[in-house]
Amino acid sequence: MATPQTIGRHAHPKAKPEQPAAAAPEPGAGIDYLRLLDDQQTATLATRINYTALTSKDTGRHGEDEQSASTHGAVLAGEEQS
Repeated sequence: MATPQTIGRHAHPKAKPEQPAAAAPEPGAGIDYLRLLDDQQTATLATRINYTALTSKDTGRHGEDEQSASTHGAVLAGEEQS
Protein backbone atom coordinates (compact mmCIF):
# COMPACT_ATOMS: atom_id res chain seq x y z
CA MET A 1 0.00 0.00 0.00
CA ALA A 2 1.25 3.49 -0.83
CA THR A 3 1.84 6.14 1.82
CA PRO A 4 1.07 9.81 1.14
CA GLN A 5 3.95 12.22 0.89
CA THR A 6 4.32 14.40 3.96
CA ILE A 7 5.04 18.05 3.36
CA GLY A 8 6.70 19.77 6.29
CA ARG A 9 9.60 21.91 7.38
CA HIS A 10 12.96 20.50 8.09
CA ALA A 11 16.35 22.03 8.77
CA HIS A 12 19.86 20.92 9.37
CA PRO A 13 20.37 19.93 13.01
CA LYS A 14 23.18 22.50 13.43
CA ALA A 15 21.16 25.38 11.90
CA LYS A 16 20.26 28.24 14.23
CA PRO A 17 16.54 28.73 14.85
CA GLU A 18 14.86 31.54 12.95
CA GLN A 19 14.42 34.86 14.70
CA PRO A 20 10.88 36.13 15.15
CA ALA A 21 9.71 38.68 12.61
CA ALA A 22 11.05 42.17 13.15
CA ALA A 23 8.68 44.60 14.83
CA ALA A 24 6.75 46.96 12.57
CA PRO A 25 8.32 50.41 12.22
CA GLU A 26 7.01 53.11 14.51
CA PRO A 27 4.34 55.34 13.06
CA GLY A 28 5.85 58.62 11.94
CA ALA A 29 9.27 57.11 11.33
CA GLY A 30 10.65 58.07 7.94
CA ILE A 31 9.00 59.94 5.09
CA ASP A 32 5.28 59.54 4.46
CA TYR A 33 5.44 59.25 0.67
CA LEU A 34 1.73 58.51 0.26
CA ARG A 35 0.81 61.73 2.08
CA LEU A 36 3.25 63.68 -0.09
CA LEU A 37 1.72 62.23 -3.26
CA ASP A 38 -1.79 62.95 -1.99
CA ASP A 39 -0.88 66.56 -1.18
CA GLN A 40 0.67 67.02 -4.63
CA GLN A 41 -2.38 65.51 -6.37
CA THR A 42 -4.74 67.70 -4.33
CA ALA A 43 -2.76 70.81 -5.28
CA THR A 44 -2.77 69.79 -8.95
CA LEU A 45 -6.53 69.27 -8.95
CA ALA A 46 -7.10 72.60 -7.21
CA THR A 47 -5.27 74.51 -9.95
CA ARG A 48 -7.16 72.98 -12.88
CA ILE A 49 -9.47 75.18 -14.93
CA ASN A 50 -13.17 74.49 -14.50
CA TYR A 51 -14.30 74.81 -18.11
CA THR A 52 -17.92 74.21 -17.17
CA ALA A 53 -17.90 77.33 -15.01
CA LEU A 54 -16.46 79.35 -17.88
CA THR A 55 -19.36 78.51 -20.17
CA SER A 56 -22.09 78.76 -17.54
CA LYS A 57 -24.61 81.55 -18.10
CA ASP A 58 -25.70 81.59 -14.46
CA THR A 59 -22.72 83.64 -13.28
CA GLY A 60 -24.60 86.95 -13.24
CA ARG A 61 -21.69 88.72 -14.94
CA HIS A 62 -22.92 88.33 -18.51
CA GLY A 63 -24.84 91.63 -18.48
CA GLU A 64 -21.94 93.48 -16.86
CA ASP A 65 -19.58 92.27 -19.56
CA GLU A 66 -21.88 93.53 -22.33
CA GLN A 67 -22.25 96.91 -20.62
CA SER A 68 -18.50 97.34 -20.18
CA ALA A 69 -17.93 96.34 -23.82
CA SER A 70 -20.41 98.95 -25.09
CA THR A 71 -18.85 101.61 -22.84
CA HIS A 72 -15.40 100.63 -24.07
CA GLY A 73 -16.58 100.86 -27.68
CA ALA A 74 -18.03 104.34 -27.06
CA VAL A 75 -14.73 105.53 -25.59
CA LEU A 76 -12.84 104.19 -28.59
CA ALA A 77 -15.23 105.98 -30.96
CA GLY A 78 -14.52 109.28 -29.18
CA GLU A 79 -17.96 109.63 -27.59
CA GLU A 80 -18.32 110.72 -23.99
CA GLN A 81 -19.87 108.47 -21.42
CA SER A 82 -23.22 109.57 -20.02
